[in-house]
Amino acid sequence: MNNRLRQIAQKRRMLVAEAAEQRGALAAHAVTLRQKLGWVDMFRRGGSALASRPLLVGAVAAGMMVIGPGRILRFVYRSGLLIPIGLRVLRIIRALR
Repeated sequence: MNNRLRQIAQKRRMLVAEAAEQRGALAAHAVTLRQKLGWVDMFRRGGSALASRPLLVGAVAAGMMVIGPGRILRFVYRSGLLIPIGLRVLRIIRALR
């Protein structure tokens, strides 16, 4: 019986070591996966930010329908606001991270 207990203890030590190795490998893969899927989290946060402001989303959509996207883009391009707006959008995206 004593020999059987030694075998069980040896098997347990082997399994514990294997589990620790697998946890380390899984953690390494999780970091890589988290980096690759960071954009999904960014879109989720952006979506929740938009969902919390339905009046703003509705006003922008109504404005786009009334004025038209072509006129808005032409105005933004001609007025020189394209670069500042782009920089502001980038800051917002970075702030959501």
